[in-house]
Amino acid sequence: MEKLCPITFKSVDNNVARLNSSFIIVLFVFFFATGSPVVIGFIFLDFLVRGFWEPAFSPVSRTSKFILSNFQIKPKMINAGPKIFAAQVGTFISGAVLFCSVTGFSTIGCYFAGVLVFFALLESAFSYCVACKLYPYLRKR
Repeated sequence: MEKLCPITFKSVDNNVARLNSSFIIVLFVFFFATGSPVVIGFIFLDFLVRGFWEPAFSPVSRTSKFILSNFQIKPKMINAGPKIFAAQVGTFISGAVLFCSVTGFSTIGCYFAGVLVFFALLESAFSYCVACKLYPYLRKR
């Protein structure tokens, strides 16, 4: 199968994307500790903003950019397409977690959350975008 990833004319800072993933992991840890659907609601809305609206308005992205600028970390610009697609996938998975947590299917929701945390860990630690690897298979369908 050919290796394709969504390409756009926009660029994003890979450091921001990786820090965003770290924040998502921390938020999910907070969710696992508290079981609060409010935390998942926040994650869902943040992914929704990043994936389907304007990433500049994402609270997580804004926080990441603020931290990186204060530490004067030089941006590493990459194509935004894979990260937008990853945020769209994150929207659907976090939406499933939110739905499961408010309808009493919290065990199933935890499985979905675990998948999303695993994806975020790969992005945060290794800059490995699972959504980019899934994109060619989803595109064929």
